[in-house]
Amino acid sequence: MPVKAAGWRIEPPVSVPIAQGARPPATTAADVHAAQAVYVPWTCAASTLLDAFVDQLDDAVTGNHSYVGYYATAEVAAERIAAIVARSAAGARGLRWGTRHALIATGMVAMYLSKDAGREPPLRDGTRVALRAAGPLARIELVIMRTIRAMRRLQSA
Repeated sequence: MPVKAAGWRIEPPVSVPIAQGARPPATTAADVHAAQAVYVPWTCAASTLLDAFVDQLDDAVTGNHSYVGYYATAEVAAERIAAIVARSAAGARGLRWGTRHALIATGMVAMYLSKDAGREPPLRDGTRVALRAAGPLARIELVIMRTIRAMRRLQSA
């Protein structure tokens, strides 16, 4: 369902909580348009590719589709994902109230890369490259996300 903000409609795949949470009071139509230009395609593409990146080992075993598999090598995939992540993070920081948007964009990077698969030897270098591209905030968020995942594992044990 589309979200209306300042006369603009934000269509999926930008999620309602992200669109509403990042929208401070007095948001203008120009603000929404600028955010839309960052979130679609850059943040959405980063989300899709990071999900595929951390799932690629499981996907290879199960035969599930993986967007990362379209790249010629793991190194090329990591470079392209990092470039998209960097564009998303920089775009978010450049928006009005950029700190809020950057927290969302880099938090998403940290969430995906905090998955245990991101530390597996075949993915470790790509994880580092993508995390570096997201910037220093993502490194802090990664520690938080890994801690949350560890706490959840302990609670469910």
